[in-house]
Amino acid sequence: MHGLDPAIWRTEPPPEPRGVGTGAQMLAAALSLEAAIAGEDRARAVELARAALSGDRLFAVDYGLFWVVGAVVRMLADDDLGDFFARARAAAHARGSVFAVHSSNLWEGMWHWRRGELDEALGLVRMAYDQARIWGHGPVGNPYCRAVEINCHLDQGDLDAARQAADAAAAEPAVGDGTRWLQHALARVLVAEGRYEEALGAVIGFRTPVPIPNPAWNPWRGIAALALRGLGRAEEAVQLAEEEVRLLRRWGAPSYLGAGLALLGRLHGPAGVDELREAVDLLAGTTAVVDLARARCMLGSSHQVPDDEAVPLLREASAAAAARGADGVLARACAALQARGVSDGQRQAAPRRSSMERPVLALAASGLGVPEIAQRLFLTPGTVAAVLEGVDGNRLKFFSSSATDAVHT
Repeated sequence: MHGLDPAIWRTEPPPEPRGVGTGAQMLAAALSLEAAIAGEDRARAVELARAALSGDRLFAVDYGLFWVVGAVVRMLADDDLGDFFARARAAAHARGSVFAVHSSNLWEGMWHWRRGELDEALGLVRMAYDQARIWGHGPVGNPYCRAVEINCHLDQGDLDAARQAADAAAAEPAVGDGTRWLQHALARVLVAEGRYEEALGAVIGFRTPVPIPNPAWNPWRGIAALALRGLGRAEEAVQLAEEEVRLLRRWGAPSYLGAGLALLGRLHGPAGVDELREAVDLLAGTTAVVDLARARCMLGSSHQVPDDEAVPLLREASAAAAARGADGVLARACAALQARGVSDGQRQAAPRRSSMERPVLALAASGLGVPEIAQRLFLTPGTVAAVLEGVDGNRLKFFSSSATDAVHT
């Protein structure tokens, strides 16, 4: 419907949802997504999304998952979701719906990625990937899972793992809007590998059936800007990043605008200090911890910033990156500190358990075997066995060839 000329099917603005029934809540969710896609009225989008999720009533009746739509809109608007996904997952387990459990894990994984909680995000999308296979419609959910996985690995600074995930995704069928998210993630990998022409073609040449002006939901401009910069087309890169910032200002979500300003400041080079400062100020009020660490690192690395300002920024970036496993940001922050004559050795992050490992280990400790754990968590036995076998390693290798083989077992 939304791929058609609006004049064909909508001759006047839609009516406001009336009443307190679940039908009105579903309509509110649909309208909230329209507002988010347009990227023009964040307050209205949030108001509609909150109305859609009020009372958690859609969990029990809505198999089309309009409650996911409302949650995604609030995520895009930087409206705190609290324990929403925990409640959604509990309701899905109570109903015995593998599709709803899959959806809860997938979108909570994306939420944790946005918050810079990378291990948590990877654990959730690993579960969602497994549940999509059990559900029987992997091509719908898997592109989203792969996109989150790739983005997490890139934020961790692990390009090899990101490339492995990208290659695995290329061998899988994919349909739906998740293919756009996956295409953007693949383009980020190509930029990181220095394959700028391919990255530019991947985002410029990809066409969506529905126009999505809001960069928070369609972030192709920033990726294309980095590719253009790599190709030496700096002026075009800046113009595209400026357009993205203009659209993000109109939407007004601080974490997305802060990340856009950080990119623009990076592209402006020595002249971008003011944009980097604004980015840090905006991101400091959000939960986007890795984005904030990255912006602080950029600002602290600028020769235009004096030591008394730069050193605290770099130390804060280093500490946050170490805590979240963003090793790439950590390495850059430490190098920038050393360049200023400050010794700040590599920090040792505390061992972390992801949202996938914790329930598996807890059920195993209670005496349940692999088949029982798999049935309880809507996972395949092969995946449960892989988790139990890999917990003593330094880091689970999500979607590695061995883990993928285990999923098929």
